[in-house]
Amino acid sequence: MIFSKKDQRNYWLFGEIPLVEMKGGEKLSRPKASIIILEATHFFAGGEIYTRGKYEVVEVFCFR
Repeated sequence: MIFSKKDQRNYWLFGEIPLVEMKGGEKLSRPKASIIILEATHFFAGGEIYTRGKYEVVEVFCFR
C-alpha cells in the first residue's frame, strides 16, 4: 500500500508498527493493523515538503 503525508515524517523501518487513524485534536484511534514500512522518501512539490512511501499490512485488528 502507498501513503503520502504533508511535511517531513520519520518512520521506524526495522520492524512492525501500529497503523492508527487521526481523530482530530491530536487524538489517535486504537491500532487498526500492524504494518511494516518498506520505504519512505521526502520530496518537494509546489513549495511544500511531503513524505511518501510504501507499507505492508502484517495483521488487521478487529475490535467491537
